[in-house]
Amino acid sequence: MVGIQRGHRIAASSNCGIVTKIGVWLRPAPERFEACYWMCNAEEQLGPVIDAIRRLLFDGVFEGPINLLHRNRVLIMLTRYPWEEMDGRTPLGEAIAQRMAARKKIGVWNGVGAICGSREQVRAARQTIQRTLKGKVDRLLFLSDTRLNLLRRYPRAIGRFLKMDVSELLLTLQSSFGLMKGIPSEVALSLSYWRNRRPPSAGDRNPARDGCGLMWFAPIIPLTRDDVSAFRRIIEPIVAQHGFEACITLTAVSQRCFDCTLPLLFNRDDPDEVQRAQACHDALLQACLQHGYVPYRLGLQSMQTAMMPADDVFWRVVTRVKDALDPQGVLAPGHYSN
Repeated sequence: MVGIQRGHRIAASSNCGIVTKIGVWLRPAPERFEACYWMCNAEEQLGPVIDAIRRLLFDGVFEGPINLLHRNRVLIMLTRYPWEEMDGRTPLGEAIAQRMAARKKIGVWNGVGAICGSREQVRAARQTIQRTLKGKVDRLLFLSDTRLNLLRRYPRAIGRFLKMDVSELLLTLQSSFGLMKGIPSEVALSLSYWRNRRPPSAGDRNPARDGCGLMWFAPIIPLTRDDVSAFRRIIEPIVAQHGFEACITLTAVSQRCFDCTLPLLFNRDDPDEVQRAQACHDALLQACLQHGYVPYRLGLQSMQTAMMPADDVFWRVVTRVKDALDPQGVLAPGHYSN
């Protein structure tokens, strides 16, 4: 389900070489594919849901990663910063965030994953998910191509039944549904405009051209409720202190760890906000390194900030490999302490 045109080059994060060829293993389209969405209305539900996800992953129920999105993360993909309601202040106030989420029917935590295989396999997976998440989530929805087509054909009738405007919901579902099937989507691109005072052109989003401010912080966290709680106790006060929102996505990339993606969104036209964003990222990085939550990758602006100890075994080996492959230090000098 992944296509790469011949001749394209793919750059790796490492600076030990240049990728000029790549092989991609494809698989036949499954007989049946369904996306699974769920919603939690209370913070207290996150711990039990994490336990349930780990069990489902160990049992091989889901195909591919599972995403847990905090309310703030969904808001920044569906709307823009409410400057008027906030009277120009940052970060987003909790009461206003709750009202925005209520209007959009967004839970405090929102999950999505995919199941596929034969009809019998998908039916069994759906039953296992329903049984495992019962009593832990407030809403659970399985979306197939057939159901998505019904939503497209009868949006008004379904909207009356759900007591909501489904036009925006339909747009989001179509994008995320296709993305899980391997179809590229720009569903998350709009998040970069969260604090940009200049609205994007209709159907023509270009964050670089439009001066959007975005830094990513992406640590790896053990897939346990205790580690997620500890991680949030570290990062949320730092983000708030610097005037930003904690827009967390937790992606279960295996049965044992989450990849957390936390975007710091700022207005590049405001020099003070640009400076605060960098200071916030640096503070997050140092605090998380101290507690063992190490980023899986860094932006160019932060690679030197994360200098690793000289006696670290991993980085000693990396340095030797780098010296052997690139003795003149030509390839991207300074990346990841090398």
